[in-house]
Amino acid sequence: MSERRRTLGLTVPETLVAISLFAVVGTLLVGLLIRTMRISARESVYLELEQSCHFLLQKVERDLTQSGVSGISYLQTPDTSGVAANRIEDVTSEGTLAWSGEQTFYYWLKNERTLWVRRITTSASPLANPRRFTESELTNMTTQHGTSVGENVTEFAVVNRLPDGSSRLVDVSVEVQRQLPNDQPRRFRLEKLVTILN
Repeated sequence: MSERRRTLGLTVPETLVAISLFAVVGTLLVGLLIRTMRISARESVYLELEQSCHFLLQKVERDLTQSGVSGISYLQTPDTSGVAANRIEDVTSEGTLAWSGEQTFYYWLKNERTLWVRRITTSASPLANPRRFTESELTNMTTQHGTSVGENVTEFAVVNRLPDGSSRLVDVSVEVQRQLPNDQPRRFRLEKLVTILN
């Protein structure tokens, strides 16, 4: 009686089937991992854009609400937008407003997609009325850059509800964009109605 020896192991067809199954499952897992990483990157960018918009809007809102209607100057042209605000430091016992000796000027240049801020000295006397700048004066001030407070800003607008700038209601809008590799640009926009109290 001859006894057949049985060897342990896989045959060639069994090995090919196992390798094929492993390749299919591996491909599916890698595809799922890549898709998850892309979604995570999009969400991360969206969160970053949202935080940037909130930060920029809060800075501008704070300076506007610390000013009065007569201490705010507006700049709105097709390529440039800005606002200069003179902060109220105190109110005297007679009810007179004491203004800061400098104004904070936020301006956005469309072709640079950057939001800048500059401090402009206006008066040494705190009891002097605040200076209102004309659009041409503010436009001339945009030629010297201040400090960058926001990049990839695709829109920035601060608009008073009345053409002469005498309304206590001011619309502020900010839009920030970021380009992801191999994907569409992501944008986030915030708009807020700011009420000037003084």
